[in-house]
Amino acid sequence: MEGRGNSAPGEGVPLPPPTPPDILVWVLDEDEVDLSNSDALFEPLMHAAYAAGGRVLLDTTAVTFMDSSGLDYLLRLQQLCRDVGGLLALVPGPRVDRLIQKARLERFFARAPDQDAARALLSAALEAADSVPHDLPE
Repeated sequence: MEGRGNSAPGEGVPLPPPTPPDILVWVLDEDEVDLSNSDALFEPLMHAAYAAGGRVLLDTTAVTFMDSSGLDYLLRLQQLCRDVGGLLALVPGPRVDRLIQKARLERFFARAPDQDAARALLSAALEAADSVPHDLPE
């Protein structure tokens, strides 16, 4: 007897539909992000983002200063998230938001005013991406 939908191999027992991957929520609580600490702050985040399938909510509201090394990591994190099929939702504090604007990078980041709005943004974007057919006719 065959089960419908997903089933355990050889058992024919229907499995529940897969649950969507969790969103990685990462809060940068460091006051300043610069060349002296950006590697230590972002390297663990990059690894965790990869492991989470690139579905990342990054809150930088506590950051009062970020130099170009921090901005470089934000861009690299954004690219990593896209490369693995996810999305980075950024909750920038006023200083980080100003840096993004001065660098004219507003269109490169999905920004939200708070974590709740960022979660909603991520959920909507990922739901829309999941509804696109992946097996297009050739």
